[in-house]
Amino acid sequence: MTYTNCKETESVLLGLISEQLEAQTKFDVETLELVTDDCYLEVSPAGEVDSRAKVLGFYSPEHKRPGPQVNLKEPQVRVFGDTAVVIGKLAYSMVLPDGQVKHFAMRGTWVVSKIEGSWKLVSAQFTAIR
Repeated sequence: MTYTNCKETESVLLGLISEQLEAQTKFDVETLELVTDDCYLEVSPAGEVDSRAKVLGFYSPEHKRPGPQVNLKEPQVRVFGDTAVVIGKLAYSMVLPDGQVKHFAMRGTWVVSKIEGSWKLVSAQFTAIR
């Protein structure tokens, strides 16, 4: 299969990932349901493989707590027909109880597929950056 580079598709894919990241920060399960496919699997920074149901359960409103702000940086998008791979750096910052700001980063890899005409996240893996 041949890699293609289409700015319009790239914009859609990065928007989808941004929606996921914002929904995670806000514990917005409805948006997470919209942007992920039923087959979604996620590898956490701890190396655990989580089903979509487990991920949605983690972000349920009763588990909501203050979390870090996140920005997607250095995105690299590769589209192969109806499948895409996106790799990016997630730059986090959060205010600690003592008022200090903590910064940390992870690398994220997403697999996105066009399913019934719409792009959906089907997999993600998050790896801490030392």
